[in-house]
Amino acid sequence: MDDYAIDYRDNIVILSQNNTIRKVSVEYISHTTLKMLSFAPDEQDKMINSDISNILASSTLSVINDYLEYESFGKSLDDILRKLKFCDFVNKNGSVVRTKVKSTPYISNQNPDNMSYILYIRSLSVINLFNNFITMYNYTPPIKDKITHMYHDAELNKLLEIYSSFVQNNSIDAVAYSLKTSSTSFGIANISKIINTMIREYDLMGYASTGLFMILTFYNTDPNALLARIQTVCQKSGIEYDALSYEIIFANPT
Repeated sequence: MDDYAIDYRDNIVILSQNNTIRKVSVEYISHTTLKMLSFAPDEQDKMINSDISNILASSTLSVINDYLEYESFGKSLDDILRKLKFCDFVNKNGSVVRTKVKSTPYISNQNPDNMSYILYIRSLSVINLFNNFITMYNYTPPIKDKITHMYHDAELNKLLEIYSSFVQNNSIDAVAYSLKTSSTSFGIANISKIINTMIREYDLMGYASTGLFMILTFYNTDPNALLARIQTVCQKSGIEYDALSYEIIFANPT
């Protein structure tokens, strides 16, 4: 995945398109996706090789059934998914989970004769829930800095307070980090641009004159992996970089 791409890797499903028997099945489903759909981790095995109707909502299934062509050069599952504004899944309780997906072709060792596709899934449910929470809190998010595109200290601290309350009240996995660097203001501005390309659109980031960054994610992303990616991009781009350190501000595992 490109260093500058939004990180979709939390929730993954691999779908296998078999043109011979005209069927699309689940080749793989990650534990985070199972959790998103309210399934237990030990239910993973029974989901493998099952029909996609077990995880996709009727709104998405109907589009796939109408347009999918089970031919080598016909309209593929990937062609259809790329044009969907939303991809609706269905959880164990029958409720629709609205998501956005990024699809990419995949050569499968398990099913080399089939056409397989990896779906990187971003659930919109938590985002919508948080937006409703913000409205109930009667709080208007501040405008970001025009140069750095980040929030400043006071505004960010207020948002972190709201986020902390939100994730605890709704039992959502979340973690907030502070990242610190001794780079010059120019270096900090460049690093901030890089971080902006790596985080999800619903993460938060801000900075102070001390070079403090704060990031909150609804999933427990490994901070060391994030720091390594930032350093790699800085080195490739010739951007000034001093070692970043991190501290967990709060964490709420479920």
